[in-house]
Amino acid sequence: MTLIEPEDPDVGDPVGAERMFTAECDQPATLTFYLNGDPVHTSDPGVQQASYTFPSAPLGQHMVRVVAANENGTGENYWTWNVFDADTPIGSCGPAQEVKPNAVAKLNSAELYQRSNGTRYVTVGWYVGGCYAYSKEFTATRCELSTTIKVSWSGGSNEIVKPVYTDYCIQSGTDNIEVSSSASSYSVEVKMHTECWVWVVVWTNIGREDASASCVIHV
Repeated sequence: MTLIEPEDPDVGDPVGAERMFTAECDQPATLTFYLNGDPVHTSDPGVQQASYTFPSAPLGQHMVRVVAANENGTGENYWTWNVFDADTPIGSCGPAQEVKPNAVAKLNSAELYQRSNGTRYVTVGWYVGGCYAYSKEFTATRCELSTTIKVSWSGGSNEIVKPVYTDYCIQSGTDNIEVSSSASSYSVEVKMHTECWVWVVVWTNIGREDASASCVIHV
């Protein structure tokens, strides 16, 4: 009996998440799925692959077992399914942006989440771009974008500094930043710096600009 989806025998999902399990055997058989010893689904006879989707499962660790049976005997395999508390959204802010001729910083969204153990993190969606005016004026233009995503609170801060992004003048992403679990507000900032280059016999730096966008999450 082969586990097809998920292939890993250990799988985890938050409470309320739907999960499909698929198994395969090497000869036609009837496949039966069990949750913690209780049968939940039986396939048609004479199949070699079957699936069952659980709409959800209670908090805790479960065994999802699948048994294949035909006239030659039986075979089985199982998954260990860990169902954990979902992270709870407790605050948000955004969108915010700053637009300049050759630099744009956008904070699309900032969502504060709290885990079941009390720790918190902020998920930041962001976009930066640069050298727009030069791109309209010159045929060959490239950028170097330096971007920092930072979350600050009373007594501390944490940030992600992205590697310098070259050639293309647009970058975006979504990042999780760990934060203090006791603060009452969090300042979120997307800050960027762009260096603009054009081809004039050689690549020549003809301008630079900065932009930032920020918002505050209140708990």
